[in-house]
Amino acid sequence: MGRNGQRLALVALAFVAPHAARGEVPVRGDAGFALYSDDQATTIWSPHGRVGATVGRSVSLETDYSADVITSASVDVVTAATSRMTELRQQVGASARWEPPGVWALDGGYAYSFERDSASHIAQLGLGRSLLRKTVDLSLRYGLSRNAMGRLGEPREDWRALWVHNAEAGVTVVLGARTEADLVYAPFVAQGYLANLYRRVPVFLGDDLRGAIWLDERVPDHRIRHAVVGRLRRAVGSRWVLGGEYRFYTDDWGLRGHTVEATAAAELPRDLTLRARERFSVQGAADFYRERYTEETGFRTRDRRLGPMLASLGGAALVWEARRLHVLDHLAARLGADFLAFRHDEFLAPVADDPSRMEPLGWTVGYVIQVGVEAAR
Repeated sequence: MGRNGQRLALVALAFVAPHAARGEVPVRGDAGFALYSDDQATTIWSPHGRVGATVGRSVSLETDYSADVITSASVDVVTAATSRMTELRQQVGASARWEPPGVWALDGGYAYSFERDSASHIAQLGLGRSLLRKTVDLSLRYGLSRNAMGRLGEPREDWRALWVHNAEAGVTVVLGARTEADLVYAPFVAQGYLANLYRRVPVFLGDDLRGAIWLDERVPDHRIRHAVVGRLRRAVGSRWVLGGEYRFYTDDWGLRGHTVEATAAAELPRDLTLRARERFSVQGAADFYRERYTEETGFRTRDRRLGPMLASLGGAALVWEARRLHVLDHLAARLGADFLAFRHDEFLAPVADDPSRMEPLGWTVGYVIQVGVEAAR
């Protein structure tokens, strides 16, 4: 953990821990990990932890830590002129929320994220309020991050900068005793270095990679994206909650995408809850994305996320929850698994038995396993 992250975590814990130990403030925390693996030889372990406390009647404080331990030999890594990579990303943050009764609630936070060749300072600010006897909830959020990145061994002063602004305006409406709806608009603006420093793009001079010219990736240094999300949830019977979501996004690079998701949750005996979801996404390509570049162009990319894509994700989670267990007021444990698949018909990858040739990547299949526990007293 970097010095900035250590200082931030220690300051927050030094404030909360003495009061929590004396039982003066309610304390809560959660911890767990996620494991991602796919058939592109990518594995990501993601541990996380968080601790928070309520101070007085209207102030809450939290501090958190997360990491991603990444190993990969995917086509993205091969494009970066290496056969395999191992990376460690870490993030530490702290936040506070002020929620006096009858007025706007205010929250803010700061996080520091870092790895060997990049660092990010991330700030968030939010407002929220309930109206009309708590049948309408309004929320506004704004985030700003300053990111710096460079090649390994490159002097820090030569790193490239990227500024990212994101916002969100949402409204939640209670439509009846059993139905609730959300509508969210989320714009995003990025300015600075948006390419991958390690990614190389082949310019074909013939039918295969023999004699191809490999050039650095180059994309616009400005990007504006808009997303609109609509959600609907309804209680069915005494033990079921069903939900649906639709998301549309577009940006000034020419990308268009649609995502639909269905969710369900059911209360089971022995304090268990079963949750399930299915998500499907379809996306077009950026204006400058090409399956194959045959000449040097102003913009060029080998980022498969900027090409046409189909994606599907489905999974389930089992949650056990207990109240008033010994010294704890609340204890919950979660075990979940998702299975996912992405299809990239226009992304060319080297053929295994003949690296000079390339063919469409097709399907990438993987899974995510999540384990977590949370407690409060």
